[in-house]
This record gives sequence, C-alpha cells and structure tokens, in this order.
Amino acid sequence: MATFIPGIPSLIGENLDYDRESGHVDAKNIQEAIDRLAEFVGYGDMTKVDVITIRPEHLATKRIALTKPPISWEKIRVAPEGGPNQIFYKDFIIQNDSELVWDGLGLDGLLEVGDTLVIEYFF
Repeated sequence: MATFIPGIPSLIGENLDYDRESGHVDAKNIQEAIDRLAEFVGYGDMTKVDVITIRPEHLATKRIALTKPPISWEKIRVAPEGGPNQIFYKDFIIQNDSELVWDGLGLDGLLEVGDTLVIEYFF
C-alpha cells in the first residue's frame, strides 16, 4: 500500500507518482522528496538522518562524511544504534563543514567494523 503525502509534484520531481485528483504524492522515495523541497524552500529547517554502517576506512580515518552540511553543529545527535547519544566536542566534532570526526575523542576506540551509527541533524 502506498503512503501519500500532500505535496507539489513540480518541486518534488518525477520519481514520485502524483495523483492530480487528490493532489497527493506517492512517496516512494521520501528522502529525495524532502531534499528537493528543501532546495526550494531553503536549507536550515530540514532534518536529515544518516545511518552509517562503520567500515574499515571509517576506523582508519576516524571520520565519516555526512550527506549534507549541518547548519548547527551543536544540535547534531549522534548515537551508536541502541546506544546513548554522544556529546559534541567530547565524543565527536565536525570538520570541513560535513565530516563527523572522532579522532582522540570519546568515540575513538569504541566503534568497530559493522557497528551502526545514527546521525541526526538540521541542514
């Protein structure tokens, strides 16, 4: 069964089915719809959730590239799946506008290959 959200099909794009009669969009790819609407209304009030499975290169560099640059570093929520929220500046920092880094911080040595990190932020 499809999930419908009110929307503006010309802003959302072709990947979502638009029902002209009801004015709803079939949200097959909700994140793409959100991203396209955010481009139209402007960044800053949209929430992004990156779910990252830790790979060997993440452990080697002690960093993860976020999919969007966050607007407020202090409002980022980072938590290993099933674990507690981590603390900005104590457990991780943001560098180069969109890289989550934990080198020498609280997450350093705690993460292992295959762990899942959930990162929620405003962009």
